[in-house]
Amino acid sequence: MSCYQCETDQADCNTGSCQGKYCLFTRIQSSRSFHVKKACTNTVNLLYEDNVQYTSFGNCEYRQVNAVNYDFKLCNSSSYCNTACPLGPFSSLISSSHSAFFQLMPLLLLLLIFSRRI
Repeated sequence: MSCYQCETDQADCNTGSCQGKYCLFTRIQSSRSFHVKKACTNTVNLLYEDNVQYTSFGNCEYRQVNAVNYDFKLCNSSSYCNTACPLGPFSSLISSSHSAFFQLMPLLLLLLIFSRRI
């Protein structure tokens, strides 16, 4: 299978190609860096930084670990299937001045839900 093979600190890349059993897309994003990599692989075992396994074969999967956003896609549906995933639910980079608000957002939503029941 032919796949894109490239690496960049930009939003996307499509400059090279490789051959393998599967095509892989990864995007790793933190408040300080942004990294996209496309490659070939011969394994379906893909682990996040916290050792949780990628489980959405053929689809984009989004995960946040320790304030780092991971967007992964492993596929073999067609050649060059490792196109960029849409930006996921954790895609916006949060400035440090706003991070406390966004960390408290789930708690605020729970308080709002429970206050309506009282």
